[in-house]
This record gives sequence, structure tokens and C-alpha cells, in this order.
Amino acid sequence: MPAQPDRTFAGLLASNVLGGVGLAAGIAVGGLLVQQLASTSVAGFGSALGVLGAAVAAVPLAQLAARRGRRISIATGYAIAVVGALITILGATTANMWIAFVGLFLVGSTQATTLQTRYAAADLADGQVRARMMSYVIWAITIGSVLGPNLLGPGARLGRALGLPELAGPYVISITAMLAAIAVVLWLVNPPGATFDR
Repeated sequence: MPAQPDRTFAGLLASNVLGGVGLAAGIAVGGLLVQQLASTSVAGFGSALGVLGAAVAAVPLAQLAARRGRRISIATGYAIAVVGALITILGATTANMWIAFVGLFLVGSTQATTLQTRYAAADLADGQVRARMMSYVIWAITIGSVLGPNLLGPGARLGRALGLPELAGPYVISITAMLAAIAVVLWLVNPPGATFDR
């Protein structure tokens, strides 16, 4: 691949690792947070809301990609998730289950966004290497997904250090990871003027 697609592909890989960390850290603690704010009987809502959020975000993000390009769409998806993580922290801090539900729903856009990076990778390659490039991107999110749950302990300590509930701490890590993913996407993925963008 020429230099610009190489740079874009590297950005997709890096953003997917970061997105995987942000997604996994949030999902891993979502059920525990809902259990703490409500009850064990509704703990599964934490993950369910994330899946629902991903499903709802998928179509608007795809439409945005068609209009403005994948670079803008991917960055927007991560930005929505950042807002969701902030709202989830607010829900945890105020012990308000409904606020937390809204946040968890919005955090789900991370999953829809990381799925979009597969298609972005496919756009960069011809038929002979397209499947291989998509597989690399899928492996990248796997790395992030493995790292994310291992950050629960550090996240709890970070929450205490910031004066937040322990279960809010991992969302601070999620926010940091997703902000980094946005920066990587805007810097490396499809620099302005590339035909890949709109």
C-alpha cells in the first residue's frame, strides 16, 4: 500500500485497540454498577443497554460515513461514547439508576464504531488483501478487549483518588482511551484531502 493508506491503516489499528479498551472497561463494570444502583435482578441491563446502543447507533453512523466519510463517522462514534461515559459517571456519583442507564446506552456506540473500522480497512485494500486487513483490525480490538477488564482494579483506585465511586473509575479510563482513539483517528486516519474521506 502507498504511504497514506499505510498511515490510515495504522491509525485504524491503534484506534481499535483504544476503542476495545474503552468498550471492555465500560462493559465489564456496567452490570456491577447497575446491580449497585438497583438490584441483582436488573444487573443484566448494563450489558443489554450497551448492545442496544450499538444497534441504534449503527445506522446513523453508517449514514454519516456515506455523507462525510468514515474518518468523521468513527470520530463521532467515539465522541458519543465519551459523552455516555461522562453521563454514566454522573449516574454513579448521584446514585441515579436512570441517568446511568442513559450513559450505558450511549457508551454502546463504541461497539458500532469499532465495527465500522473493519469496513474502513476494507476500503483501503483490493480484493486480494482485503480480508487480511479486516482480520488485523479485528485482532486489534481483541487486544483492547483483553486489556480492558484487567483495568478494573486500577480503575477503582483511580475513582477513589478522584473522589468518585469505585465503579465510576473504570469509566474515566474509558474516556481517556476513547479520547485517545479520537485523536488517533483525526490525526492518522484519512488525513484531510484523502480520497477515502468526503
